[in-house]
Amino acid sequence: MAWLTGDVDFQAVCLSLRPLPILNEIYHVSIVCRARVLIPSGSMKENDFMMKSLDVILQVICKQSNLKLEKSDNMIYLSAQ
Repeated sequence: MAWLTGDVDFQAVCLSLRPLPILNEIYHVSIVCRARVLIPSGSMKENDFMMKSLDVILQVICKQSNLKLEKSDNMIYLSAQ
């Protein structure tokens, strides 16, 4: 329904299963998480994504989940610290 309503809702889900594919699609990037990370429930409106840079969103994810970010070529990797 996210494509129809512009709302993205998720409940305690693995980062790789729901949020990262959405970020990959919205920002036209390839983000891979090398750790199994559960994130708490949350929601965002599509406009929220457009108002925030991908770097800011990834910094929040990394801080909340204790991950480190690495960029290589056209890939972004998130891994455990």
